[in-house]
Amino acid sequence: MKELLLALSVWASAATGLPMKPPPDVVFMDSESLNAIVFEDRAAPLGMQATAFYKDGRIVLPSDWRADDIASVSTLVHELVHWLQDGIERPGTCRGDSERQAYEAQFTFLRAAGLDPYATSNISPIHLFLLTACMEDRP
Repeated sequence: MKELLLALSVWASAATGLPMKPPPDVVFMDSESLNAIVFEDRAAPLGMQATAFYKDGRIVLPSDWRADDIASVSTLVHELVHWLQDGIERPGTCRGDSERQAYEAQFTFLRAAGLDPYATSNISPIHLFLLTACMEDRP
């Protein structure tokens, strides 16, 4: 896992232009607990399921995550982008901008593998729009 994490970290840094740093810790958690943390014990929006998250220097992946599954690996790429974003001052950006950059890297990774990113990640274009919208300024 250490070698994969390092290789994907270098790839994510190159794909986003974000500076490289030592790879984060990665831990595994059952999907129910992962969803409870991500959605703060509320119902998931639009019936979505959390597939991973990054917080406080640690990436949390579901216990059924597999290094031999490209969809699982693309989720790690997405979270690595959030890890690279952490601690970088990016004036004028919102959470949607951070998600957009992470999804762009994930989708680029999936396309490079010859896969349809929407079908592989189970995210529709409308979900992607909602996840990457900057709504902080709206009433």
